[in-house]
Amino acid sequence: MKTCTKCNETKPYRAFSKDRSKKDGYKSNCKTCCNSYKGKRKKHFQEYDRVYYQKNKQQIEQRKKAYRENNKEAIAAYGQAYYEANKTEILQQKKAYKRKIRSRLSDEYLKSQIMKTDWPFGRDEITPELIERKRLEIQLHRTIKSITYND
Repeated sequence: MKTCTKCNETKPYRAFSKDRSKKDGYKSNCKTCCNSYKGKRKKHFQEYDRVYYQKNKQQIEQRKKAYRENNKEAIAAYGQAYYEANKTEILQQKKAYKRKIRSRLSDEYLKSQIMKTDWPFGRDEITPELIERKRLEIQLHRTIKSITYND
């Protein structure tokens, strides 16, 4: 058992993080107190970083730009190496993203598809019901197409 110097509670050793520099091998504050302190400090530094960035935005952007210009080859090599190391995951993510985007059919896109048919009226006369019907028609067509190609 050990007493936390912050909350003054006596707790078992498993409630304290290890620290080789201490005599007994454990930190003087319990994990709960340490985590509470870390949370408070994190909020403080996030606010500090945000204010600092706003004050020095132009200088930071110039420094980043200069770094990118001076290290183009190294940055490109790093990007290429990362891509090669994670190629399958990247391609899967791209494929999933494209599938997700493709499944979203905006009203404007659907209106343009309706106008491509022999729609005798103006674009403003396309009703929400007609848009929804066209959305279902395209989704059904895509589903049938995917089933046909997967077989």
